[in-house]
Amino acid sequence: DELRDHCTWTWTYKNGVYGYDVTSKTNGNSIFLPAAGHCYGVSYNNVGSHGDYWSSSLDSDTKSAYDVVNGYGEDKLKKILFEYGEERFSPAIAQAIVRERERQEINSTARLAEIIKAAIPPHAREGGHHPAKRSFQAIRIAVNSELDSLSRVLDTAFDRLNESGRFAIITFHSLEDRIVKQCFKDLETDCICDKRLPVCVCGKKAKITVLSKKPILPDEKELALN
Repeated sequence: DELRDHCTWTWTYKNGVYGYDVTSKTNGNSIFLPAAGHCYGVSYNNVGSHGDYWSSSLDSDTKSAYDVVNGYGEDKLKKILFEYGEERFSPAIAQAIVRERERQEINSTARLAEIIKAAIPPHAREGGHHPAKRSFQAIRIAVNSELDSLSRVLDTAFDRLNESGRFAIITFHSLEDRIVKQCFKDLETDCICDKRLPVCVCGKKAKITVLSKKPILPDEKELALN
């Protein structure tokens, strides 16, 4: 609510990505905040074939989930699933995707979810999460370039703050959390010279003070409301 009072938010479309132009009412500084999730979502709960969540592109140069699943090589798929989804069964899943698409293109998220489920050992499918959850997260992140967008925001956001201004960011999974933590750590660190040097020669100065050393998590009341 405080941000809403002090900034104007304009929904816009830039370089193939929807997001907000956020402009300070105080000094006129502005920043573009990509809302990548509004562009492409990949849901295993939708069972259509070429729905918007699966294959639509906002421009001809933008890849879709369909392009990733049906066009990427096995090694690249495995890398995406492991790095963006932290999926420990990424080799088996990538192999299964390539094998199945050679028989017939994978033209629905329902079929993709079944392929992923079959590639995961039965004992690992137990629990509350859908077995395709990590893989679908990975594909979504790859399509939306979400981690790159986050890094670009962090690279410029602090230079746009007024003195004593505060910056808060919500992360939704461990990959985003790791990027934000590392950024905060780098920005609050002074000299990064070799410890063996008697004096600082890098000249680096801390830009920020981190106010919450640990992430602020929702309490039971907020979880219940959500």
